[in-house]
Amino acid sequence: MQLQNDLWRYALDLYQQPGVEQGCLDLQQQGASINRLLFCCWLGKEKRILVPDLVTASFSAQWQQEITHPLRQLRYRVREQKDGRSELDSVYQKMRAAELAAEQVELAALAELAEQMPQQKSDVIAALENLSRYFEMAGLQLNNTARQGLWPLLRAAACHDQQLQHWQTLASEGTFKFNEPLTTD
Repeated sequence: MQLQNDLWRYALDLYQQPGVEQGCLDLQQQGASINRLLFCCWLGKEKRILVPDLVTASFSAQWQQEITHPLRQLRYRVREQKDGRSELDSVYQKMRAAELAAEQVELAALAELAEQMPQQKSDVIAALENLSRYFEMAGLQLNNTARQGLWPLLRAAACHDQQLQHWQTLASEGTFKFNEPLTTD
């Protein structure tokens, strides 16, 4: 497993784009995995379609459940207790670093899965389809705040702004819904 890979570099870059971090955090509040969101967009860039069963049965899913999520929960607990206690700052920072390292392992495992995902003609269609499949796989029904959080992520990930604006218009009208198959029409 290569920790320094295209997905890792892509995820770091995409997460720094305007609005993406907050959008991802809003989606995480709804139960989404930020790494899975970034993976779906990267797969889209690679013109590949997410196969949920491959992700669910993968090492990355196990790693996320047994390592990444517990580290995050512990970090949150330390964050709550460190208010006004500067001696806990070092512990908190080290836990953040450990969580980031665990996320890097998770993304490296996902990058290895990518070759097993089928090809698609359009990167924007693939990214939207991947997110739709991920939300279905995770059993997520997004509230309006979380749905709005998707647009900075998709805008930063997309190559074709006109197509993205068209889908954003359809979403605001309620005629395009995540968790439904997508077409180019």
